[in-house]
Amino acid sequence: MNKIKKNKIVIVFIILLILLILAAGFLFIKPLRKIPSKIISRFHHSGEYITDIEERTIVLPGLKNTYRFMFVSDLHLLTINDEVSDASLEEIRGRYELSSANGHSAADTLPAIIKKANELKPDAVLFGGDMLDFLSEENAKILSENLDKLEVPYMYVTADHDICCWWTDYTSEEEASLRELLPASPVQVMDYGEFVILGISDNTSQLTPEALSQIKEVFATGKPVIVMQHVPVDSDTEDSETLRILSRQNWGDRVLLWGEGDYYDPDETTKEYLNLLLDPSSNVAAVLAGHLHFRYEGKITDAATQYIFNPAYSGEIAVFTVTGE
Repeated sequence: MNKIKKNKIVIVFIILLILLILAAGFLFIKPLRKIPSKIISRFHHSGEYITDIEERTIVLPGLKNTYRFMFVSDLHLLTINDEVSDASLEEIRGRYELSSANGHSAADTLPAIIKKANELKPDAVLFGGDMLDFLSEENAKILSENLDKLEVPYMYVTADHDICCWWTDYTSEEEASLRELLPASPVQVMDYGEFVILGISDNTSQLTPEALSQIKEVFATGKPVIVMQHVPVDSDTEDSETLRILSRQNWGDRVLLWGEGDYYDPDETTKEYLNLLLDPSSNVAAVLAGHLHFRYEGKITDAATQYIFNPAYSGEIAVFTVTGE
């Protein structure tokens, strides 16, 4: 009898061991969308990420004080979970790997950027759009939790990736509700007395008359203006011709700029804004933009320079010194 009991115990032990092995195997071979995003991040990446910083200086003649700003755009943060539709799963896996090209997921990179900002303590952090790859509850939550840890002021302008629930099954009503989680408004202003930073959200779409009216009020102050918007602007300068060539080379022969005949062809309202911005007498001193995923600096008028940087998912951010000298 004892021998039979021992055999039964051995058999039960073997069965339990087999079940444990099968369960462990199932955990690692089931689709990624069933694994929590934070676990995915740990599977792919480890160690502390150090951000590359590009230093630039904007000179505003007559400025009495010196200011520093951090600029970050095109992080394309995304997580893979049940919010991703079955039909989009493979595409999102590819986009996840693309946004992890520097060896760290965007979800890992964002806390490092926040940490760097808190160390440098700029006058403000300027987020230039496409911080999210697509709008979802989890992506918005990660973004919000990190922004809450910032110890300095910030401005966040949204772009199409931030506000669209691509690759999900969310309804238009659910999408509208999720947009309320984003820290952005159509036109934002940081007034430093001597100059103004003007932020324009959602500028992959045409400008609304209401937004144009607000922008005109900022221009009417006569103070130097630094504009931040996601999509760069086109102009008739030689530098802009170079930018058009670079855009065609990098984006399938598309000129992803705001300008007549470009991919973003302005309607009358947006054209009025661009004419104000590019007017030789305009008080716009600089435009900070993203979208193109490559670094560029060039004149859009005799007085104004446009700055574009590599995407934040590549590990690059920018720090601007604004000075009178």
